[in-house]
Amino acid sequence: MNLLLCPEATGAWVICPDLFRGDVCSFAMLNTPEFVELVKRFPIEEVQKDIDFCYQNILAEAESIVLAGFCWGSWILHKHKKDKRVKGGVNYHPALGLDAMFNGSDEALVNDNKIPQLYLPCLDDAANLKPDQEGCIVTMAYEFKQRNHGFMTQGDLKDSGLESDVKKGIELLQAFFNLTTQL
Repeated sequence: MNLLLCPEATGAWVICPDLFRGDVCSFAMLNTPEFVELVKRFPIEEVQKDIDFCYQNILAEAESIVLAGFCWGSWILHKHKKDKRVKGGVNYHPALGLDAMFNGSDEALVNDNKIPQLYLPCLDDAANLKPDQEGCIVTMAYEFKQRNHGFMTQGDLKDSGLESDVKKGIELLQAFFNLTTQL
């Protein structure tokens, strides 16, 4: 598990648990049987154990928590049993449609959600998560219209436009963090 402590800068601790436990999901795997197999090896009941460890040990003294999920992590952000200190979630290039692999739906995940969520879809993400699309099922969203799914974690920062969008994604997270931790 990676742990980055930065309370002196933001008042926040950032943890990055390896919920794939060393397995890697590459772009080449997306929309393949290999990807489906990988995701199915990590049902929410197993992932919940890792998250509970974080809540009980690493974040034991935290008063408020805001979660960020990238792709599959957005599904986890919606699906897991949240600690009562969780005030909100930020969903970068969300892949809520993955819930269909477990007999659920993205719409049910959004409807069952009880905390404020910010959705940050890309041009090739589901239309129902984009604020200007008919049938949008979310209320707080910003679309990265020039970026493909995965750019926040796997994009090339040598591309100045991409670097600017990554900074925008971080700024949106910080603003959302500041807003929701006051709730």
